[in-house]
Amino acid sequence: MNEFSLAKRYHLYMTDAGSVHDRMRIVGPDTYFVGGDPSRLHDRNYVFLNGSALPLRGFKLDLNGPFDQWTVTALADGMVDMGGVPLREGEAVPIQYESRIRLRDASLIVKLPNAERSAQLGTLDLSEIQLTVHNQLLDFEERQPSITQMAENKRKLALSEQVNAFLNEINRKIDAKQRASLAKQALLRHLELHCLSTNDAGHPASFSPYAEMNDAERNEVRKVINLVSVQLGLSTKPIDTADDLELLRTKYEPTMANAKMPMSDLLQRSIVDDAVRDWVMSQRFGMGALEYLLEAPVISEVMICSYDRIFVEKVGRVFDTGLRFEEESEVERIAKRIASADNKALTMRDPLLDARLPDGSRVNAVLNPTALQGNAITIRKFSKSVLTLGKLSEFNMMSPEMERFLRAAVKARRNIVVSGGTGTGKTTLLNALALTVPYDERIVTIEDTGELKITDSADDPDDLGRSRNLVALEARDGTFGSPITIRDLLRNALRMRPDRIIVGECRDGAALDMLQAMNTGHDGSMTTAHANSPEELLLRLENLALQGASNLPARVVRQQIASAVDIVVQVHRTASIDPQKRAEGRKQRSVVQVAEIGDFEEETGEIPVFPIFEMAQPSTEPFFLVSGYVPSFLEELAERSGFHIQDFFAEVTQ
Repeated sequence: MNEFSLAKRYHLYMTDAGSVHDRMRIVGPDTYFVGGDPSRLHDRNYVFLNGSALPLRGFKLDLNGPFDQWTVTALADGMVDMGGVPLREGEAVPIQYESRIRLRDASLIVKLPNAERSAQLGTLDLSEIQLTVHNQLLDFEERQPSITQMAENKRKLALSEQVNAFLNEINRKIDAKQRASLAKQALLRHLELHCLSTNDAGHPASFSPYAEMNDAERNEVRKVINLVSVQLGLSTKPIDTADDLELLRTKYEPTMANAKMPMSDLLQRSIVDDAVRDWVMSQRFGMGALEYLLEAPVISEVMICSYDRIFVEKVGRVFDTGLRFEEESEVERIAKRIASADNKALTMRDPLLDARLPDGSRVNAVLNPTALQGNAITIRKFSKSVLTLGKLSEFNMMSPEMERFLRAAVKARRNIVVSGGTGTGKTTLLNALALTVPYDERIVTIEDTGELKITDSADDPDDLGRSRNLVALEARDGTFGSPITIRDLLRNALRMRPDRIIVGECRDGAALDMLQAMNTGHDGSMTTAHANSPEELLLRLENLALQGASNLPARVVRQQIASAVDIVVQVHRTASIDPQKRAEGRKQRSVVQVAEIGDFEEETGEIPVFPIFEMAQPSTEPFFLVSGYVPSFLEELAERSGFHIQDFFAEVTQ
């Protein structure tokens, strides 16, 4: 048996799955009763769960059998299940490595420690040290309540110093073999995050670990990382990230087992200490395993399918990161922390969440068991740099001709709908269009979850620093007070003297209010909608509007649509226009069509769509072209925006 064991083999970790507290309660060998008896809240051998109509004793946890195995025994019939399997009263089932035990609408997550397996292997598991230090820190905070009253920066400093004290104690008890094993585990984590955050220039754009090392130590670590990268054959190019991660999964351990790394005992200790400290502090103040993924600009989306399956989108490719949380409850705690920070609730009764992070990134979360395979979180990151139409043209999302036309259309107060599927860049393009609105016009924005960043930048450099006349409104659910819908905000916006109304996304009956606003003197308004073509968009707007007023004839709704909408900008995910990136299999977000919506045809009852600009061969070798159609409002565009008609006809004849 090793001299140092972080958790004795009979210990068990428990956490209330309905709690936002980061606590994992460690219990020793004994019998524990679990139920909803508040009078036993502080009993040492009782675990109180929050829930509705819970029995006083729903089940018990204890050591059973010849091998002293932890088991759960149901004490109430028809109320207990483990891992989704119902237990009969009196039925005893062994606890697996991590198990969710449900008592009616409450849950308890129990987890066996890694220490026994670690002891058998003669090594220690880095995650076990991280979890132990984390719990020691929580115990310390409970004993020192004054720390919770400190300002956050001072509290971080005090807790970081305490983490160092815990690490000093641990380091006195582990031997050289254990420390070398821990250092290799920490380096693997470093390499994974290094690959994930590497940009096109070959640099890890956001990854800067080992903050408390001195320069000499950091240089030594870089040498080791470079040596391992060469031995494994890592590319570190963004397009090869998935392949690099697979190499780490399959080749790292055998390579490190045979390699002699030039690391002193002191350097190994610094590497391990930094890894533990970083994990513990990110659990306490940050987003845990998500921290670096959210900071890396090259990662555009993070998708958590369960605690051990985390995917990302990077340079247009989606792949498994190989990263994992320590337990399912950690995903739930992070989801609830996000909800709380956005003044929203996420519970077993309300297991769906739409929220945003402080940087504007959109978050959707679904709790287990509604998400069958585990708690799910999807984060669509909002770019920290606000993109203008010019930038989007540089990135090949549109042609320069499209850019000039759309800029003029906004200034000429054309009503625009950006249409596309999920993740095609609708909001990004809407934001860029909104930035071209002249500063002397009053804008009211309306969103389910605030994403637009119109005040953070300007399309014209001469406008930088100017104050924009803008009011941003956001809908809310009924968690804190009565709900406020997009329709409520649209009706209210009409009383705020807006020159333009910008709605983040047209949904349900709010589409009717948006069409009416466009038709009643709020020219130049904009919105987005989910559709795969301009023609499909018109049908969708019709259906949405009818949800708002089912008594209206479809013909009247179509007349309103034709009268309200001037331009549809269709976006899709396509093959990259850049030949080199296309050869690497990269995708891009592209404007595949800019179309004028024609007048309602009385005889046929149809609304014609006239493409102005298009993208050809979007799935193979895409390129932009001008259709040859001349918009009916071209002269008005020239008069109101300074658009040069001769330039448009020059583009048509090219």
